[in-house]
Parts: sequence; C-alpha cells; structure tokens
Amino acid sequence: MSAAATGEGAAALICDCDGVLIDSEAVAADVLVRELDARWPGVDARP
Repeated sequence: MSAAATGEGAAALICDCDGVLIDSEAVAADVLVRELDARWPGVDARP
C-alpha cells in the first residue's frame, strides 16, 4: 500500500533551485517553447 493510500505524508522535500541535481535550464526552455507554440502556432520558437 502506498503512502498516499495510508494517509502518511512525505518525510522530506528536496528542492533543486540552482540546478545541481538536474540541469533544469533545458527543462524550462522546453516548457517555454511549448507555451509559445500554444499561443503563436505559426511562429518557430525553437532557439
């Protein structure tokens, strides 16, 4: 049974604000491109 099913909370929260655990800049760029594509479908937003 999972922790969510038993009502237990998380024991820890890991925050990666400076990109040490993952390179979050690439992830953020992909999200930005998706959002721009959704708003302006005819414009090439890829860097």
